[in-house]
Amino acid sequence: MHRKIKTTILFAFFAVIFFAVGAQNRVVISKPALKIFVISDEGDTLHRAPIACGRLYGPKRHADDWRTPEGRFKVKRISPWLAKTPELAPFGTCFMLIDTPGFTGIGMHGTNNPKSIGTRCSHGCIRMYNEDARKVLGLVQVGTPVTILPDTVGLYRSRTRNPIVFSTVDCSPGGGAYADEVMEMMCGASEIKLSRPMVRKMKINRLFED
Repeated sequence: MHRKIKTTILFAFFAVIFFAVGAQNRVVISKPALKIFVISDEGDTLHRAPIACGRLYGPKRHADDWRTPEGRFKVKRISPWLAKTPELAPFGTCFMLIDTPGFTGIGMHGTNNPKSIGTRCSHGCIRMYNEDARKVLGLVQVGTPVTILPDTVGLYRSRTRNPIVFSTVDCSPGGGAYADEVMEMMCGASEIKLSRPMVRKMKINRLFED
């Protein structure tokens, strides 16, 4: 009897550890919207912030082409700065390197030029205000998935009394290549609590652009 109890407790303990380790946040970056979203494993938006990204549009083709890569990647290395005046450093308070095959040095970081946030101006990195970079730093780890949506994926808000968020991507089950990420980003961009079924219903009601 006691052995069964001990076995049950051990099983529950390791199950909790397994799911805690398995649970992982993810990052979705929209170049068209110039926004970054950190989304929990449960689909909740933990943080969203404005960004700056590559000056030129489209996927990155070669080094120093002033474009931000597009696709699904992972955080490769995290480097918090220990400088006394990180706001003077080009990368601000921290640098989160993204593993982008074929290209090096692409990451998410702070900045010493806060006026650049909200514009297309970088060589390819994702810039944030330093306070936002610190918040993102605390929500990611090595291996965290990072999706950078293509410039062709639009995210819009209708100009009505009760704004509707809509996208160029089919977010219905089995929809476009970035359906899940766009749906989560739409939920995070809405000022009201927007659930997944509601977003999918929008698609059925043809509130998306074709």
